[in-house]
Amino acid sequence: MTTVYFKTNAFNVNMLSIVFMIASIPCGFMATWLLDTLGLRISILIAAWLNFLGSLLRNVSTFDIPVDAKFPVLMLGQTIAACAQPFVMFAPTKLAALWFPDSQRATANMLASMSNPLGILLANVIVPAIVSGCEESQIPLSLWVITAPSGFVTLMATFGVCSSVPPTPPTASADEASEPFLAGLKK
Repeated sequence: MTTVYFKTNAFNVNMLSIVFMIASIPCGFMATWLLDTLGLRISILIAAWLNFLGSLLRNVSTFDIPVDAKFPVLMLGQTIAACAQPFVMFAPTKLAALWFPDSQRATANMLASMSNPLGILLANVIVPAIVSGCEESQIPLSLWVITAPSGFVTLMATFGVCSSVPPTPPTASADEASEPFLAGLKK
């Protein structure tokens, strides 16, 4: 259905998923460095805004634009959203280390880490339900349904995450400075 709607081939449609793996390599290094250098709050904001902007751009691909530009716009939006994923994947450990006592860190890390695969699972259940049968006209609706949660999370991150660290560390280990990025990379 995606191949018909965007007038492309199966390889290009598969690239919509593969771009996440490709982007995770350079963006993973950048996300790790930014988490260490700028802190958790800025990294969460970068992740939320990249994901939201990428999602909005995917929606633009369904607007009245030239047919040959639809798939490249979709892929650009997907690539921008893919750049957000390493931030989402790496933030839970930093969150658990800074905000939770030792006895709660594993649970906090597990719950935060499960949010990404659960979101993917929901998208994989909701989108086929929207685009049932051969209704390619439902593709724009499905993209907007997927954009709505990312917009909500972006608002929550922008106005709800006020600090990278709690006012008082929950444990002495949470107050320790982490190893600098380059030193850790050398090890």
